Amino acid sequence: MAKKRKIDRDTELSKKKSVEDKLVKLYDKVEKGFIDQSQRADDQMDNWDMYNCVLADKQYYHGTSKIFVPIIYNAVNARATRFVNQLFPKGGRYVEVVSQNGDIPHEKAALLEHYVRKCKLRTEVAYPLMVNGDNEGQYNVYVSWSTAARHVTWKEQVPVKAGGIELEADEAEPIEEMKDDVILEDRPVVEVLSDSDVCILPATVNNVEDALAQGGSVTIIRRWTKSQVEDLVENGDIREDNGDFLLDEMSKAEESKANSNIGKHHADAAGIKEKGRVALGYETWHRMEVDGSKRLVRTFFAGQGEKLVLGCKLNPYWNDRCPLISVAVKKVSGQVKGLAPVAPCAQLQYAANDAINEGMDSAAYALLPIIATDPLKNPRTATMILDLAAVWEVDPNSTKFMQFQQLWKEALEIFASTATEGCVANTYRQAAQPRLCRSLRR
Repeated sequence: MAKKRKIDRDTELSKKKSVEDKLVKLYDKVEKGFIDQSQRADDQMDNWDMYNCVLADKQYYHGTSKIFVPIIYNAVNARATRFVNQLFPKGGRYVEVVSQNGDIPHEKAALLEHYVRKCKLRTEVAYPLMVNGDNEGQYNVYVSWSTAARHVTWKEQVPVKAGGIELEADEAEPIEEMKDDVILEDRPVVEVLSDSDVCILPATVNNVEDALAQGGSVTIIRRWTKSQVEDLVENGDIREDNGDFLLDEMSKAEESKANSNIGKHHADAAGIKEKGRVALGYETWHRMEVDGSKRLVRTFFAGQGEKLVLGCKLNPYWNDRCPLISVAVKKVSGQVKGLAPVAPCAQLQYAANDAINEGMDSAAYALLPIIATDPLKNPRTATMILDLAAVWEVDPNSTKFMQFQQLWKEALEIFASTATEGCVANTYRQAAQPRLCRSLRR
């Protein structure tokens, strides 16, 4: 009897018809999951509009003035700066190691310190992660591994030889030769994900591990360029036949309205118009029966009309854990995702914007004098010109200057009360979230 071949981590599982049928059914659940959380994604888009100081259709007052008061913007940035300074103190020592037997692994601690600086966790990960948490209510981090090759060149002095014997420096000067080599840089990559691009099923679990243990799935939306799809095919992450089909369909694909592209929204707020075509795909982590046991696998999907299984393999990481860390800012019982801290302040932000815009419009009217005159007694009103040393040929007794009521003072008082008491004092002066720190220590 032939011995059954063991399935390794590089084996493509989706080529089997039975496996592909199961994956297509899973694809339907994933799409429905993103549709179910579309309202949450729309609310997060409104929160990002408030952070980016964009006047949207949430304002009640629509006048001449178009001012957005950066209350939430300043508060979120202040909180992010505070929490980042707590996680990364100025002393430059970010890793603390505690051992039960007293033997501290200084080598591992030094390696972790090196990775913290190499990944630029303080500037490129921690700060945007805190901002995302306040605006979306969820911290989402995806940890992977990257290998980059650098082709370096340098000069090296080579001693001169005569008859196979090296000559001394006083006999002949060394010769400079050019040396080439390839240096591989391996390091972890920490990616901050938008919450609208992450779907955890079922939604009534406590964390990612709980969802996978209950037979659910964890999905991340991926937006690939043409070169990224080619790299995935070359690395064997997706099948070559389906990858070529995806490249052909990229020019026809349109992103579903249920999937909000927060990255494009940020680019628009920064004044950048991205016109390149991308392929919308799903990276789904779930457990599937392989070799008679439930194993964690990674599956790539694409296509909206015609559902396409790009590839399915066992977890490529040796620790056999899902690389996504998803933690709610404020944990709610029975829900894996939390409420954005800026959500309760939305109406106060809109009220402050309305008050300041009404006040600025009132100030514009208050700075201009109102002139009342009797047109019967003063038929030459066209000569009433505001200028230095102007002469008005009118009856002074029938002409009167009036002042528009200065409502901007009351508007500024309303704005100051709303900004200080509503948004900053009651909501943003809070302690740091220890749940995030414990999750990142994994």
